[in-house]
Amino acid sequence: MHKNQKLKTALSTTINRLSKKETPYQWGHFGQCNCGHLAQSVTQFTSREIHQSASLLGGDWGVRAEEFCPVSRHLIDDIIRQLLVIGLEQEDIIHLENLSDPQILKKIPGQPKELERHSKEDAIKYLQAMYDFIDE
Repeated sequence: MHKNQKLKTALSTTINRLSKKETPYQWGHFGQCNCGHLAQSVTQFTSREIHQSASLLGGDWGVRAEEFCPVSRHLIDDIIRQLLVIGLEQEDIIHLENLSDPQILKKIPGQPKELERHSKEDAIKYLQAMYDFIDE
C-alpha cells in the first residue's frame, strides 16, 4: 500500500458513506461490499454498475484482483486499475475483501483475531484502521 492523500480521501469518503444507517451493505454484492464501496468512492460508478461489471467475469474481488489485466476492455479491470492508481496493491484489495491484513488488524482497538466479512460494522472498523495506518 502506498500511503498518500488520495487513498486517505477515498477511505474517508467510504467510511462516511458506510456509517450512514441507510447505506446498503452486502458482502456478496460486488458494488455494496468492502471493495465495492471503496470503488464507488474512487470511480464514481454506482454500486449497480460495479456489480454488473464484475459479475460478467465471476469470482469475487480477490479473484478479480488476482486476474487483473491492465489492457483488457472489461470495466472491472478499469475499476481495479483506478484502485491501484490511488495507492492500493492487488494484495491490499484481496485483504480488504477479506478484512485480513495483519498490519491493519493491529490498528483496531482490542486487536480482534478475525473480523466478520458480512458485517458492515467490521468493514467500517477495518477501513478506519486502514485510514489510521496511512495517517501515521
